[in-house]
Amino acid sequence: MNSGESTQDAISGRDVQSGEVGTTNNSVSERERELAREALAEFVRADFQACSAILEKLEALRPQDLKVTHNKIISDFYRSCEPQRMEILRKSLNAIDVVRPPNAQNSESEEAERSMLKYNQAVILFHSKKYRAALDIITGIFALNEPLEECFVHKICTILLEIHLILGKPDTAMLLVHFVENQFTSLPDSSKSVLGEQGQNQKHEGLIKANSKTTANLAAEKEQKKDSIDVAAEAFRIKLMKFKLRIYLKTLQVKLCKREWKSLVSLGMPTNLSTIFLKANLEYLRKNFKKAMKILNSINSETCPDFRSSGESIAVLYYNNIASLHFAMGKPHLACFYLKAALEENKKSIESVKGKKDANNSNSTDSSTQTTVPIHAQGKYKHYELMYSLGVSLLYTGQATKAFNCFIEASQVYYRNPRLWLRMAESCIMCHKSSNKVDFDVAAKRKDIVERVIGDNENGVSRKFVLASSLTKNCKYNSEGLSYAMPQLTLEYGMLCLKNALFLLPMAEKEDSGVPHPTFKTCIPQEEGLKKTSGNQPQTLLGSLSPNSQKIGNHNVSSSHIDNAPKIASQPSQCTITENLNLKISILAASSYISLCLGDYVVALEHAKSLLSIKNLPGAHWLLGNLYAAESLIFLDRIFEALEHLKLESLQDLSTYIPIGEVVGDKEKVVEEVIEQKPSKVSWYPSNIATAKSILRYNLAVAYAIRGELDKSGEILKQVWTSKGPDCDVPIHVIMLALYIELQLGNIDVARSLIKQHYCLELQQ
Repeated sequence: MNSGESTQDAISGRDVQSGEVGTTNNSVSERERELAREALAEFVRADFQACSAILEKLEALRPQDLKVTHNKIISDFYRSCEPQRMEILRKSLNAIDVVRPPNAQNSESEEAERSMLKYNQAVILFHSKKYRAALDIITGIFALNEPLEECFVHKICTILLEIHLILGKPDTAMLLVHFVENQFTSLPDSSKSVLGEQGQNQKHEGLIKANSKTTANLAAEKEQKKDSIDVAAEAFRIKLMKFKLRIYLKTLQVKLCKREWKSLVSLGMPTNLSTIFLKANLEYLRKNFKKAMKILNSINSETCPDFRSSGESIAVLYYNNIASLHFAMGKPHLACFYLKAALEENKKSIESVKGKKDANNSNSTDSSTQTTVPIHAQGKYKHYELMYSLGVSLLYTGQATKAFNCFIEASQVYYRNPRLWLRMAESCIMCHKSSNKVDFDVAAKRKDIVERVIGDNENGVSRKFVLASSLTKNCKYNSEGLSYAMPQLTLEYGMLCLKNALFLLPMAEKEDSGVPHPTFKTCIPQEEGLKKTSGNQPQTLLGSLSPNSQKIGNHNVSSSHIDNAPKIASQPSQCTITENLNLKISILAASSYISLCLGDYVVALEHAKSLLSIKNLPGAHWLLGNLYAAESLIFLDRIFEALEHLKLESLQDLSTYIPIGEVVGDKEKVVEEVIEQKPSKVSWYPSNIATAKSILRYNLAVAYAIRGELDKSGEILKQVWTSKGPDCDVPIHVIMLALYIELQLGNIDVARSLIKQHYCLELQQ
């Protein structure tokens, strides 16, 4: 579910001040002050053409003042209609950032002077989806011990929280929220804070300000400023509460989320799109799917802002959330339908902005009348996110090929997401064998016991039955000489995907897995998207398709108040740990299965043992881990060890994931993990303990048969067959093993009767 929240912080420029950055201020003439006031007034009116003209005059008077140059660059950006204006702005800001005045020292005070410039660089990177590069810059500003304006600090905190949430670090974001609340919402003059919704003028506010004030207006301005600070502080507090709500949603803390929602409602929070999406998300986690759908349907499309003004397509968010609800209700086909609608709306929103821009550019030659795409609307397409979701839904409908194609497209952006690589591997597995339930349909599969019949009784010739060597049809792939690293629906490529997924697991999870991890060369370009790249140390993936802050300054907060600020690198919450553990369990189980299919029994055994070493392993994965380990040991001629993995008494349940514990106060209650829950109509097979135990008994019989203990194997096989009933299915392989045992014991008549009972009866029917 998407909460509908989005960051629309516009680029803010540095105040027009006298002197060079980092040096002692030169005298400012009255003419320069007047030009600064005029430039600010024009910028607030959004007349960027006039603003740039005035700043050009001011720049001629103060050619060495980098702050004036900075403001000129920002104003030129807003009036520009160039297609590459974002890149031009980024390069221009980088160019003036490297300029250092003579005799300048790299002190914190000088860095504070450049903080607005750095902030603008971070905003550009943020809207370009280069989140880790933006994080490096914004954490540098956050760590400054120099005083900064409070409204500016609010913006820094807001974008920092957004980046942490986008990068999938809710625990770090929560630590930051608590720290900011303690520092800025409990102080007497600047308390109770968080950024609210910004209007068009607020987006430009603070870019250019006049530096002079007359004595007559000083008292009135001081009182007005105090009132505005109180309003901004209260708005910032509400914004922080919304961040906490979003974090609780991400970490599945339903109780805490509900409590935070009540706190927001008690403050008289207005009903808008963000609150509607947040409330629907909360009901989704509480499994009130119909109520969540009713809340989403309350959105009035006529009053929704367009994509250009809001930076978000409300139709895309709506269809995406409706698809999530249908998927959770076990209706993946309906989820696919709504996700395709979301993709279409996403395409329309992008084309509408481009089309309007092209029309304006063709019909107007005056740059002042041309319209451009706002910065908050650039790069806001959701195509790759929707393609990933569509791929998951298609996978649950059994359309592995279509799902794989969706994942391939999504990997252009999400190539650092281990879940994506796991889903691609699951597509390969599904293409290899869509379900194991067919092996338990004895009535339909017993005709495959005999491969062919020689002779005919009607002509007086006795018939001979040639038994099938295997009941499993081996899939043969025609790779046409392609490398296994090329994307294709084969088990070999699926194994490469799982290696990538295991490599991309969080470090703690990789260390616990006990599986050796290869070292990769660093050659992926630094292109980022949601939850993607580590900007400083990119890594190459096998089969890839693409390439601390402690302090914060504030003019109302002394350094003594912030010396104990926490480090941003926080310990992960129980939710994050459990989600990562569930992910690792799925990766190890799939890795062991594919290794078995490819005949790599040593690696299959390693993965199975790593899977079984996990504490509190879900019952279904305990069953798979022991079956895979036993089969690997049998192929390695270590049958005695394999028998230890086929004990029935240890199987207690068939759960498929570790539930997430939610702690509220002193009470601990285990809640169902909703996000990882599979649709109710797509159940794991075997679905009951009796069938699972029959599978273990069958494999135990196979082990004894290979060991030569045919009588013992036959006794166990009889137990398996007699357990067959409405609540217990047995695999067709039981009949084949029974035939093998009887033939080995020399009981030819018994073997013939088995064939007549199952194969010949099937022919007569």
